[in-house]
Amino acid sequence: LSVFLLIYYYVTKNFGHWENSDIPYSKGYFPFGSYNLFGGKHIGELNDADHKKFASERYFGWFLLGKPVLGIHDVNLLRHIEVKDFDHFTDRISNEMTKSMFY
Repeated sequence: LSVFLLIYYYVTKNFGHWENSDIPYSKGYFPFGSYNLFGGKHIGELNDADHKKFASERYFGWFLLGKPVLGIHDVNLLRHIEVKDFDHFTDRISNEMTKSMFY
């Protein structure tokens, strides 16, 4: 029981991150985060649904296995992050994934 509680705490400890930061977000659930990975849909489809859900926002948050992830709609903000702040964001997704979201 204690091992389960430790895992539960580890996965859910960041679920208040986006709410505390005043960023719109998809609510996280134990154990997968914002998306049910066994729901029959690919994570790309689930993420695409969130991009459409938050289309009017510059950015939004979601959770992947308890880790906060930021989705960005604003092309200028994305360009700034990818060029000027490149070395501050070490765990970015690939350009191919970015292109599939915006084009």
